[in-house]
Amino acid sequence: MLIDDLDHDSIWCNQSIQDILNRKNYDSKSAEISLTNLRETLIATSCPPELRGNIWKLLLGVYQISATSYIYLVELGPSSLDDKIRNDTFRTMTTDTKFIEHVSEDMLIRVLNAFVWSNDGKQTTKEIYLYLT
Repeated sequence: MLIDDLDHDSIWCNQSIQDILNRKNYDSKSAEISLTNLRETLIATSCPPELRGNIWKLLLGVYQISATSYIYLVELGPSSLDDKIRNDTFRTMTTDTKFIEHVSEDMLIRVLNAFVWSNDGKQTTKEIYLYLT
């Protein structure tokens, strides 16, 4: 709803997501509840662009990675899921114009392949694929 040139529905949605991100979680149970709330909220509302990077990291369980580690993972080249990643990224790139203004398809492919490499042995291929579909 536009009032005074402001999209008040988006402001409410952003605040709701921001509230979830600002919660103090003192144990793994409360953190898991917050992640579940975040997933449910993101199904119903769009992700604010300024929060997108942090939200992706939270949902994927990527809490810290050094530039050196990321470069190493990228240098490993295509992962075992590269074909599936490429099949999925073209859909993302054709449907989100604001996203493609800042992120090229090659950048997205590199980061997703690095994610797969970083989780090698930690998750099954099926579990990683579920993140991508």
